[in-house]
Amino acid sequence: MTSEGLLDSSICARAGSLCAGDSSNAFCGKALWQSSVYEFDSLEELASARYVYRRYGSPNSDELSKAVALLEAAEQGLATSSGMGAIVAGVLSFCKAGDLILAQFDCYGITRDFFEVDAPRFGIRTQFLDVHNVQILELALKNSVTANGQTTTAEPRNNNTVVFLESITNPSVRVADLPSISTLCKKYGAFLIVDNTFATPIRIKPIKQGADMVIHSVTKFLGGHSDLVAGVVAGSSHHIELASKLVGRWGLLAAPFDSWLATRGIRTLQVRMERALSTTAELARRINCSSIPVMIKWSPDCAIMAIEVPGGFDAANRAVSCFKMIKFAPSLGGTTTTVSHPASTSHKTVPYAEREAMGITDGMLRLSVGLEDVEDIWNDIERGLAAAVNANKPSVH
Repeated sequence: MTSEGLLDSSICARAGSLCAGDSSNAFCGKALWQSSVYEFDSLEELASARYVYRRYGSPNSDELSKAVALLEAAEQGLATSSGMGAIVAGVLSFCKAGDLILAQFDCYGITRDFFEVDAPRFGIRTQFLDVHNVQILELALKNSVTANGQTTTAEPRNNNTVVFLESITNPSVRVADLPSISTLCKKYGAFLIVDNTFATPIRIKPIKQGADMVIHSVTKFLGGHSDLVAGVVAGSSHHIELASKLVGRWGLLAAPFDSWLATRGIRTLQVRMERALSTTAELARRINCSSIPVMIKWSPDCAIMAIEVPGGFDAANRAVSCFKMIKFAPSLGGTTTTVSHPASTSHKTVPYAEREAMGITDGMLRLSVGLEDVEDIWNDIERGLAAAVNANKPSVH
């Protein structure tokens, strides 16, 4: 079966059966290969073997890599041990000492920690800014050209500039104008890396819009069942081969069982996203039409909703406590609707003033919409938010 010309729903349904080159058909997407090492009858057989030692590759991780690469319209993919593993592999396989990263200022908190704490150890500098704002981004790109000792963008560069952003931000649900951003990156010779976890390739395909590399936390919507931890980096064959060597050296490859679970999850990705996105839109409509005085941020391309509850931490905590079906869980993208408090979880390491400037307040809740009936989700949301808001109203004597 060739994967050429398949649409997303077919790629999803056939995930795990799209790898070429296995003439024995021994692996067809349903087997789990737990082997840590493989045996050979001769040195000639070893020399031509695809799989030798699991740290460098496994059939299950290859199937996951292939499925995501096809969905993202990328030349190649690489499955990693987590979404952060994918970011580390993507960034460190491309960047060297002296390079500059222009990073989205309100990115996922642990991504920010990596840029602030780990990248400098390798001599890689990071500047945080609103890269979604093309005027701000262009000024920063111009400055990077000047700082690199160039007078024109056509001159050879001694150091690289990387632009890193999320296609839809976590948790504020801001949607990037990828065509405009990628045009600027090409104009100034910058390498564009996009974390596409929130949108998934079902809704946004960054490479088709000019990105050079795409990152996924497969733990979230792609896996879809809150039972695995994995990531994928996808891009050109050249860049993914570089990332693959780093992953082999650092031990960042996705485990076989997590890869197997993720590949199985992708088979239902299309239908799960259709349901979750439809429910998210209806919940947003109901909240906006209700008398509950909360602000929401949402997108039709994302099954995540940011809800700003007046009253800060105490009000947010009351809402969480009053939810019955919706459980608090510091992750997202599963079959059940969950809620998280970014100030206490994903962005707890960000200083208060910086976090407030990002719009991530103590009263913000992040809702990950699942597959339950919309009426049940709405009843729980309405009860929890009403309890939180009403507790803030002054008593009437």
